[in-house]
Amino acid sequence: MNIHGSGATALALLCLLWQSAAWAQVYPTKPVRLLVSFSAGSGTDTIGRIVAGGMAQAFGQQVVVENRAGAAGNIGAEIAAKSPPDGYTLFLVNMGHAASVTQIGTTIAAHDANARRMCH
Repeated sequence: MNIHGSGATALALLCLLWQSAAWAQVYPTKPVRLLVSFSAGSGTDTIGRIVAGGMAQAFGQQVVVENRAGAAGNIGAEIAAKSPPDGYTLFLVNMGHAASVTQIGTTIAAHDANARRMCH
């Protein structure tokens, strides 16, 4: 058995573990934005503010509630979709909005298919 090889391997593993711990970042390192796609004072906003308070306490970081009402929640959804995928923008929707998005997508696809059949 090669003792020097085992020691070198253990030392290399120890260095890797130490470096990976140094590279790991604690989330979040800056305030988190919670997008609510309905107006302030609405039921969705109230739930969002309650959730944001619990998240802020758990994270130890500020969670900012940002209301972006309009177009049945689609304005907030568009802003959330175009936000950087870094985990610092969260989007709160209600069940009606989630169902509406899937129906709109299906309706548009069906409309496009019908339009193509009619034009050819």
